[in-house]
Amino acid sequence: MSALTADARRDVEGRYSWYALALLTAAQGCHALDRAIIGLVLEPVRLEFSLSDSQLGVLAGLSYGLAFALAAVPMGMLVDRVNRKRLLAGALAAWSLLTAVCGLTTSFLTLLLGRIAVGAAESAGPSAGMSLLADYFRPKQRATAVGIWYLSSALGIFGTYLVGGYVAAHYGWRAAFFVAGAPGLVLAFVILATLKEPMRGRLDGDVPKQPPCGPRQGLAYVLRSPQLLLCMAAITLMAVAQAATLTWLTSFLVRGHDFSLTSAGSATAVMMGVMAPAGSFVIALLVDRGNRKHGFSVRRVAIACLLTSVISAVVGVAALLSQSTVVLLVLLGVFTLLQGGHNGSANSLLVGLAGPHVRGFVLAILQVLTNLVGWGLGPLIVGVVSDRIGGPLALQWALLSVLIFHLLAGAHFLFLARARPTAPTATVPESI
Repeated sequence: MSALTADARRDVEGRYSWYALALLTAAQGCHALDRAIIGLVLEPVRLEFSLSDSQLGVLAGLSYGLAFALAAVPMGMLVDRVNRKRLLAGALAAWSLLTAVCGLTTSFLTLLLGRIAVGAAESAGPSAGMSLLADYFRPKQRATAVGIWYLSSALGIFGTYLVGGYVAAHYGWRAAFFVAGAPGLVLAFVILATLKEPMRGRLDGDVPKQPPCGPRQGLAYVLRSPQLLLCMAAITLMAVAQAATLTWLTSFLVRGHDFSLTSAGSATAVMMGVMAPAGSFVIALLVDRGNRKHGFSVRRVAIACLLTSVISAVVGVAALLSQSTVVLLVLLGVFTLLQGGHNGSANSLLVGLAGPHVRGFVLAILQVLTNLVGWGLGPLIVGVVSDRIGGPLALQWALLSVLIFHLLAGAHFLFLARARPTAPTATVPESI
């Protein structure tokens, strides 16, 4: 009877883990929605406030990324110390409300300040969400779970560019901000009422339980691990290209291929909101299948990420140089699918490489890098290069320039595949 009771308990816990994953995915979807909404409305904002592409790059990327980066480390340390469910719910409510407030702005400066506030509030979301996820799924399931979690981009970006595109075209860009902020306010209450706070490190097997580390100890931990450093660097380099693509794709289609705002938003919704998360999920599923069959391997994960990064750069060049609209859309679909292919696998690997006592800190450092370097520089680089080149093809060549980050990321994934581990991989009992 006791064995049956234990089996039944594990079955209930297993089902609840998937419910928790659904909530965490939805919360990250709101994060993606509120971060990406600015990319949809760049063209009407540019026209209303008479802005240059460089100013748009600051508005869409640097302002958000810098604020996110400055707040991410303190938030990550909180993730390791406080109730993560409450922290996530509070942050979600805050950034959703601030997104709606952006719709009330009447100048470039006030909209800039609004985006800074959103970036700071959103810094708690990914670290808290992924830390919770790691305590709901065993290491051999995490790539799939993180791959599903990254489907949140599909929820957020699809809603942003499909629904938001319609709202912006018919009711103005300010209304798009109001609509974007609403779902998170509702979801914050659902998370607070129904999500359970799991015990930290319960699925990390024989990894020694340690108290949360301070910033000095956490930084020393990261610097002593070449695998962690290489993994974080590769993810960050890919984030530059991903942020640039997401932010400027709608404007590229409007300027370079005469799309309307609605049709360009719909195309971006499919590319960045369906294809990119699908690539993350499929690659993560294949990686987990290999890990279950042959045993977990850092090298296998790194090589899978290497291939998607490099091949996507080649396809991206072909897509951006295409003159045919049909060929362009087909190639963009393949490009974005491959561009997002590393997300689930690389991030699940990072979670596994970081011990439970430092996981929130490591994820916070990653968020600093991906937002300060990725979101901070990616859109800005495109804007500056576009202004420097000038002319009708400026944005096309600016987007081509950031594909070099795919190759740089691929090189780091290659080094990661060859790096020696600094500590033995934890073993997790099947009964957990």
